Amino acid sequence: MVEDYKIDELDKKILSKLQKNGRKSFREIAKEVESTAVTVINRVEKMEDKGIIKGYTADIDYRKLGYHVVAAIELVVKGEHLKEIQERLEEHKNVTAIYKITGDTDILTIAKFKRREELGNFVVDFLLDSNMVNKTITHVAFDTFSEKHNIELTEEDITK
Repeated sequence: MVEDYKIDELDKKILSKLQKNGRKSFREIAKEVESTAVTVINRVEKMEDKGIIKGYTADIDYRKLGYHVVAAIELVVKGEHLKEIQERLEEHKNVTAIYKITGDTDILTIAKFKRREELGNFVVDFLLDSNMVNKTITHVAFDTFSEKHNIELTEEDITK
């Protein structure tokens, strides 16, 4: 949690409302959390300044846009290139998540593609031919049962 900002119950309620609908007006949120619009605006601005709220985005069903190939790709990276490959992955349009992990591999990345050929090009041309990656282990999802990008905030998430 952010050291110099303690999230209280009102912040949690505001975050929960924004997670469900980031387009909701501050006035509507204020009414739902039993506060004033000015207070909600001030709280949101403070959470933005502290990096708790990093941005706002639409929750898109990428399958409806033709992205049917979802892959989890483990990478064994040449040690001196860990930061560089991380930055390259962050810039790639198909990558949705990048994790530094424990175990026999260094990075786990999640990416979405319209066709298997695009996945193949990503793994071979973008990753392996970069001379920064020693090995990849690619897992392709057969189907998406559930996909969510937020967790529901609970009492434990509030810093006392």
